[in-house]
Amino acid sequence: MNIFKNNFRRILRKKSSIIFMFVLPIFSMIFSIVVVNNSFPLTVGVVDYDKTELSKFLITSIESSCKVVLVEEDSINDKLINLTIDFAIKIPDGFTEDIITNKTPKISTYKIKETGDTTPLSVALNNNINAAKNIARVAEGDYVRFYKGLGLYKNGSFNAEYKTIEGTDRTQDKLLQSFGFIVMFMMYLSNNAARLMLEDKRYKTYPRIFSSPITAKSYMFENILSSIAIIGIQVTLVLIIAIKVFNLFLGSSILGVVVLLALFGVCSVAMSVAINNFSRNLGQSNVLSQFIILAVSYLGGCFWPREIMPGFLQQLGRFVPSTWVLEGIEKQLLKPDISAIYLEICILALFSLTFFLIGLCRRNSVEN
Repeated sequence: MNIFKNNFRRILRKKSSIIFMFVLPIFSMIFSIVVVNNSFPLTVGVVDYDKTELSKFLITSIESSCKVVLVEEDSINDKLINLTIDFAIKIPDGFTEDIITNKTPKISTYKIKETGDTTPLSVALNNNINAAKNIARVAEGDYVRFYKGLGLYKNGSFNAEYKTIEGTDRTQDKLLQSFGFIVMFMMYLSNNAARLMLEDKRYKTYPRIFSSPITAKSYMFENILSSIAIIGIQVTLVLIIAIKVFNLFLGSSILGVVVLLALFGVCSVAMSVAINNFSRNLGQSNVLSQFIILAVSYLGGCFWPREIMPGFLQQLGRFVPSTWVLEGIEKQLLKPDISAIYLEICILALFSLTFFLIGLCRRNSVEN
């Protein structure tokens, strides 16, 4: 195991490895804690084309629990994607008139995805609209009676109370985003470790190694094993620090998260071996690995929820391993049962096997 021990020392001597191994994952966790601990009410963008007493009442009724901002309809999608607002409501022109005349107007709502944060808001809004419809039925088209009934209702209306609960969707979203960055740093660390073989080739270490009793298979095996061991240490330390130091809630069962990250570590090492075996030198490896790691991170949702990406990119993301590890972690944060992630475990194992076979086939073809 001389190659294994030597690689271990070489990896740990690199400043970039220490940064990807400890500094950046811990920084992403601290960022997650700051965001979670400073959770704030939803920011709701409102487009009011009706501008009546009823529409103003609907807006006022959500102001006690949400931050309401008036926005232009054309800017809703951009503001949702940029996270300037969490939810948007459009009250159409003629909304109140349709209510009073017993028609069925609709308020349009916009959001990135369904979460527990927006559900109480939607329920409260629908309750107030249904109350207005009931008042309109009693008023039978009489505007004066309708607004009198609305005034009485306003004095007795209720407000939704919002509380931040550990383990809710909003908290989990932030934690999942933190795991997205950790997954990306795992790929960078794997690539750093796998590049040692290219460095051996560049600095003419190959002839000296193979003049010793070490075989090519043993050299490759110990290189891969040292990379996996480094990733294993990274995952273990990051999870220990997350749970023991920062007291982060990582779901009711940590076993599933550990299994997923360990499998993804093996997968990222296999991917790095394939990248380096396809590269002729360190320069080509740098360019290729940067492009592939960033593409896998983008498509897998390491930087943002996959739901905000166009449909074809979401489908394309099914072909990268980062998607499956993050989906598995999301399931584990919601359900402690490891049987819920069997599919993700199998797919990550298949990715690992495929990358190893691609890398080894390429190496054999070059050696032949």
